[in-house]
Amino acid sequence: MYKIFSLMVLIIMASGCTDSKEVQMVKNGKLNSCPDATVEQLIDNFMGLPTWESSESTDGKTFVNIVGDMTYAERPVSATIQFIINKKKGTFEFNALEFNSVPQMNKMALGLINKMCQEIRRKS
Repeated sequence: MYKIFSLMVLIIMASGCTDSKEVQMVKNGKLNSCPDATVEQLIDNFMGLPTWESSESTDGKTFVNIVGDMTYAERPVSATIQFIINKKKGTFEFNALEFNSVPQMNKMALGLINKMCQEIRRKS
């Protein structure tokens, strides 16, 4: 009985851990500014404990959010990086960056992506 229960718990846990197709698209995708690595590699190399989720806005737009820990200005922050999905084209692009729920300018986001890319290249 215990083995059957354990097996059922494992199956439920495994089924709850699957990513949406939008999350998979972003994870496996590459940015034009950093074709050397997937987005997942960039995130895993730079953010602590990243979580990925997709959502749809009331106007039908689909987003993928990545939330994780990082250091900014020598202080720990919770960062959110958001991509918007173009379902018709099957593509995605950067949409927003927040540190501790405070929106950051696109210039900051470009700098972060460049830094992430440099770190991947340095480690290769």
